[in-house]
Amino acid sequence: DPASGLMILADMPSGEDCAAGTLLSGETGRLFDRMLAAIGRDRNSIYLAALSCLRSPSGRLAGAEQQQCATLARHHVGLAAPRVLLLLGDNTAKAMLGLAVAQGRGRWHEIATHAGPVKALVTLAPAQLLERPKFKAHAWADLQMLAEGLSG
Repeated sequence: DPASGLMILADMPSGEDCAAGTLLSGETGRLFDRMLAAIGRDRNSIYLAALSCLRSPSGRLAGAEQQQCATLARHHVGLAAPRVLLLLGDNTAKAMLGLAVAQGRGRWHEIATHAGPVKALVTLAPAQLLERPKFKAHAWADLQMLAEGLSG
């Protein structure tokens, strides 16, 4: 829902997402849904998009490809005009902010768009959390920050 005020930007569809026809599907999607529920949201109360609508054969975006996707994503964010943007994972954070999650999380950023600046927060992608469960506390802190930013 673009009118929800919250846009969440993932990096690209996984192979499983391509087969399912939806972003953040399978086990990753179930964790994502629990993350949303923890802040009183569900998929119908957010606007979910991806930096790239196509799956890169390598599973990563780099160099010119990353910059082209970032340019399009900034335009997309400007059109959607959310109050808050949540960036999921390293690929997305690097493309939009030039920072990895470890350097970007825990504080607010501003994303410049043609429609004006948008407040942005960085957190780990659900797939990263499944691989490294010890970082779930970091993601929880980020989600609490997000909830505060949405209510304020």
